[in-house]
Amino acid sequence: MKTRTLLLAMALFMMMIPLTASAFDGERKGFMLNLGAGFGQTFSSSGSYNTTGFVTDFKIGGGPSNKVQVYYTNRVLWYSYDFTTTTFAKGMSAAGVSYFLKPQSPSLFFSGALGLAAINTSSGRSSDPGFGFTLGVGFELASHFIWEITFMSASNNLGSNLMFSISWLAY
Repeated sequence: MKTRTLLLAMALFMMMIPLTASAFDGERKGFMLNLGAGFGQTFSSSGSYNTTGFVTDFKIGGGPSNKVQVYYTNRVLWYSYDFTTTTFAKGMSAAGVSYFLKPQSPSLFFSGALGLAAINTSSGRSSDPGFGFTLGVGFELASHFIWEITFMSASNNLGSNLMFSISWLAY
């Protein structure tokens, strides 16, 4: 029940942000979509289950200005432990914000998000969701092409992740 309530609250928050109808016009102000991939490292709280894996990064939302973007984000680190056939997906769905230092590329930016994190397995098992956050720093090399380093952590003993992703940022 808490999960649904938080997701509903995040969705309502995103819809209440006033945005212009412009999209894909080369301005960060207005609609945005981010699709990214990369690699990451997971760190367990005990230190005994550290592993690397593939990262997916999805964001959808909008920019109230050319320096700020507000969005829904879903980041997932896909990995498996040695000698197992089970794939794990440690991820987080959250409300996030990015702040660019310049209104146009190239520009350094900072990002952060708050939401729910969980681990799912290929066998269908899932951990209880817990509150999580991300903090990141990145650089838009050219219009629509960014790289980002993100730290993700959760309160439900899921450990922490450090992720590197390269993304196509449509705006």
